[in-house]
Amino acid sequence: YSDMVHNPVKATLFALEQVLAFSVPLLSILILRLLNRRLVQWDTLILLGMFLSVPMLQIIMLMTGTTFAWLRYFMYVLPVSVAWLPYELSKVKRKWQVIIPLIAMIASYGILCYAITQPSIAPEENTYLQDLIGNYNERYYDWKQQNEIASYLDENYSYSTILVDSSSAFFVILQSKFPKRFYISSDKDFNKAVSDPKEYKVNYILIPNPKLVKDISVINRVYPNLYNQGADGVEFVKEFGKEWRIYKVN
Repeated sequence: YSDMVHNPVKATLFALEQVLAFSVPLLSILILRLLNRRLVQWDTLILLGMFLSVPMLQIIMLMTGTTFAWLRYFMYVLPVSVAWLPYELSKVKRKWQVIIPLIAMIASYGILCYAITQPSIAPEENTYLQDLIGNYNERYYDWKQQNEIASYLDENYSYSTILVDSSSAFFVILQSKFPKRFYISSDKDFNKAVSDPKEYKVNYILIPNPKLVKDISVINRVYPNLYNQGADGVEFVKEFGKEWRIYKVN
């Protein structure tokens, strides 16, 4: 994902590859419009505009390093196409054409069933599927460790303000009983808090190993040496495995 930051070509190719898994119903609509001589109309552009708005948003977020663009993030193009189908079917001139979107929906089901079994296509979704059947992988143990981190923070720092980048620590936040005490990426003053933790009353900084997140984590980008070497004004508190460390802001 770090290779796509500020790289529109790689980000676009990746987004198109992901959205193709949900594109068969749209293709059936375009075929219907072509058969009924309705392809070159303004509402075709409206449909394509709604459909493409989802991958376009992901492309922008990939270029700015604010998304991991999991496969499920592109699923919203599917309900757009399905919601359009009744309108499109009301305009068909031959009843047999109804079979086209039916075949498309069956094909879409098969494609998505295949995609979720492929870690290279759907890493997060495949991990969830594997967990359900008890076939745990490395991602599962990472989540397990983040759950242990959340429990530790709840037990020891339930009233402290902890600065975290939610792109990498989202599971810690979700598992915590006190999620409001985290200063996270979507907070309005997050970037300012990263630049001046003391000014924004940050008590602790939870930071991942930079080898795991590369340039995705804002905290790691601003403090590239913090994890391994520490920094002035902070004190090392605890290490979780070799993947997470927490520092106290003095």
